[in-house]
Amino acid sequence: QSRSSAASDVYKRQEIVQLNFLLHNLIFVLTLSEEPNRMISHLIDILFPRHCSACSELNDLKESEICLQCIVSLPRTNSHKTKGNFIERKFWGRIDFVKACSFVHFHQGSHVQTLLHKLKYQQKPKIGISLGKIMASELIQDGFFKEIDLIIPLPIHPKKIKKRQYNQCDLIVDGISEISKIPSDKLSLIKEVNTKSQTKQGRYARWENVSNTFRVKNLSLIHI
Repeated sequence: QSRSSAASDVYKRQEIVQLNFLLHNLIFVLTLSEEPNRMISHLIDILFPRHCSACSELNDLKESEICLQCIVSLPRTNSHKTKGNFIERKFWGRIDFVKACSFVHFHQGSHVQTLLHKLKYQQKPKIGISLGKIMASELIQDGFFKEIDLIIPLPIHPKKIKKRQYNQCDLIVDGISEISKIPSDKLSLIKEVNTKSQTKQGRYARWENVSNTFRVKNLSLIHI
């Protein structure tokens, strides 16, 4: 056995001894502690520190997948504060609606892109809930949710749910509902056609791609 290999084995044994010492002392402390759950939580934070899903730095916010600095720096549109905003103008002449808004701008290479990519393709469902909570916490302050009785997430085709294991829109709506206290309905609107990816399509092509692909199951929700 080489010297480097032997030294490596000694180092690993020392690490194991140190870890065992830490765990034995922790068990002793827990038996004396009046709040063992808090102690366990602190231990988990030490051994498995949480990182922000946007910037990958340490995240001190236990209830969010996004750190405070990244939450503050999200490129907000503030479109919900303006009647006739750029989102509403996109739908003029197409559908009847009362109000519409977009929460953040999307830019290539941004933290927003990182978050959405991890949410959709890397099995990070908690990101969706965190984004929904952040969005609702700000929109509710300006009364955006007044007169809204139900939230319906945009559905995806069952084949995509089978592939991704969840619909990212459902998770965002879960976060919005938790803050706004407005119930959601994930069953009355379904997507019947499995359309191709829209990531490289323009606005008109996207609109044509999803045209006549959805169906309302609950006819009482024709006006939604």
